[in-house]
Amino acid sequence: MSQATRALAPTLVPNQTLVRQIAFVLGGAALTALAAQVSIPWAPVPFTLQTLAVTICGITLGARLGTISQFLYLVAGMCGLPVFANGAFGVSQVFGVTGGYLLAFVLAAGLLGWLADRGWDRKVVPASIAVLGGNFLIMLLGTTWLSRFTGWSSAWALGFVPFISGAVLKSCVVIAAMPLTWKLIGKDRA
Repeated sequence: MSQATRALAPTLVPNQTLVRQIAFVLGGAALTALAAQVSIPWAPVPFTLQTLAVTICGITLGARLGTISQFLYLVAGMCGLPVFANGAFGVSQVFGVTGGYLLAFVLAAGLLGWLADRGWDRKVVPASIAVLGGNFLIMLLGTTWLSRFTGWSSAWALGFVPFISGAVLKSCVVIAAMPLTWKLIGKDRA
C-alpha cells in the first residue's frame, strides 16, 4: 500500500464506533416500532410491548443512545412511517390521546440510561427498581396526559390501573433479558 493510500485509508473507512452507535439507535427505534405492532385493543390506550422495548433500550444503550433511539422512533412516526400501535402514524398521534405515553418513552429511556451509566444495571435489585420505575414513569406521564382528554378518574381507570400487572411482567422480562442484550451489543457488565 502506497503512502498516499495509507494516508487516505482512515477517511475511507467509517469510524466503527460511530457505525455501531448508529446501528444501536436504529435498532432501538426499530425494536420499539415492532413492539408497537404487538397490540391488544383497549380503549383509549392499547396494550402493547412498546414499554418493554423502551426499557430495554434505555437500560442497555445508556442515556445518550437510548434517548436518541426513542426520539428517532417518535420522529419516524411523525414523518409518516407506520411505527405506532396498530400501524398508526402522524403528528396527531404524538399530540393525541396516547401522546403522553409516546413522549414519555424518550424521558424513560433517558432516565434508565442515566441510571445504567451510573451502575444501576449491574445488580438485579437496582436494575429491577430502575426498570419498574421507568415503566411506571411512562404510565404516570401517559395517564396525566390522557386525563386532559378523559378526566382524571377515567384516565386512571383506563390508562393506568389495567397496565400495572403488565408493567411488572415486562419489567421482569427486561431484567431476565439484560445479560442477553449485553451480549448482543457487546457490552461487558461484570
